[in-house]
Amino acid sequence: MFQHFILTLFNLRKKGWNETKSQSKVLTHIWMENRLKLFEQYCYSSIKAQNKKDFEWLVFFDKTTPQIFREKISELSSNFSKFISIYADGMDDFLPSITREIKNRLTEPYLITTRLDNDDNLHQDFVKEAQSIL
Repeated sequence: MFQHFILTLFNLRKKGWNETKSQSKVLTHIWMENRLKLFEQYCYSSIKAQNKKDFEWLVFFDKTTPQIFREKISELSSNFSKFISIYADGMDDFLPSITREIKNRLTEPYLITTRLDNDDNLHQDFVKEAQSIL
């Protein structure tokens, strides 16, 4: 009847985005290490803990992500089959990537999408409650 996709942007390059609101440099090795720690602690663990696992989690990484981080991303994916890493060519490629990825995976007539920041988390019943409304 429907498919549910959770969408998370991770480190997609964007023209003019060089610093955080607190003026720390972004997309550096240190930024990426810290961002992955936050992601794993909050976002990843909350999605992995969902009571209902009838969803696909598309996480968008930049195609320039260094190999050392790709290995960690691959490890996270292998430990949780709902986690699907997608490498895109910056923010300009984000919308075409979402469209392409969902179109390639969609087998049902209806679609639910949830946008989740990479440092946020969801209650363990979020997916169950979101899908129960239908």
